[in-house]
Amino acid sequence: GHRPAGSDRPPSRPRRRTGQPCLLYTSTLAALTTTDVFAAGISLYGVGDLEALATDTHKFESRYLDGLIAPYPEGRDVYRARSPIHHLDRLNTAMLILQGNEDTVVPPSQAESMAAAVAAKGLPVRLVRFDGEGHGFRKRETIIAVAEEALAFLAQVHGFAPVSYTHLDVYKRQSLPISFSKVPSA
Repeated sequence: GHRPAGSDRPPSRPRRRTGQPCLLYTSTLAALTTTDVFAAGISLYGVGDLEALATDTHKFESRYLDGLIAPYPEGRDVYRARSPIHHLDRLNTAMLILQGNEDTVVPPSQAESMAAAVAAKGLPVRLVRFDGEGHGFRKRETIIAVAEEALAFLAQVHGFAPVSYTHLDVYKRQSLPISFSKVPSA
């Protein structure tokens, strides 16, 4: 990482940012198609094809990507250059793709296209779609299923047997107590 001039702060470490993956070129899909450091990748409602996103987006947000990437269609080459689906020649890892069926930000067709392209390359890929979920998983059962899918996927990729977490059944059946504390006003 780098350190701002005159800063006592330690250098930043590389990290994968989450949320709003369509805004970030540093998404899981982009990382998997631009480096060979990863053994596997898990994509949550990620964008594989920016050009398709630009042309499939509803009218209200149809020009949103122009300011983030480039005006479309004039900047078509930039969209293609930044789209992981156009760099699968560099992809050499297994992939788990998790997608909400009601996602209006990143349409499910993005996940389907990426999964089909990865499968066509002959790499291991699993696409899991969740009913009733949009962009960002909110239902308790989905969040648990995502964790279980991720654990099973990573266990298979890395060749380990996951520990049996039978206590998770408790969390599936009952709500955990949540408390909020009020911050005293000054």
